Amino acid sequence: MVETELFKKQYNELLELVANEAKLNKSALEYLNYLNKYYSMFVAYSNKSDKENLKEFLRSANRYLDEFSFSADNSYLIKNRISDLYDILDKENNAM
Repeated sequence: MVETELFKKQYNELLELVANEAKLNKSALEYLNYLNKYYSMFVAYSNKSDKENLKEFLRSANRYLDEFSFSADNSYLIKNRISDLYDILDKENNAM
């Protein structure tokens, strides 16, 4: 099973990073809204198809991120958090 608490924590940290950026940069609000649309998926996944859908969402979120200008520090942290989430799902799939 995916490390559920770590996974939720990482996603919440991602949301927090983007929310903090949106306070300074209103254009980041669109990206935050995009991430929030999938919040329930991240906290309620239950099977392999959910994990595959989440991995696909993370790939698209990473591509979509390039359309926004974030501060250098936040951009780095946001990309790392997305990568961490993907790695958690990938690790779970490889363990099966």
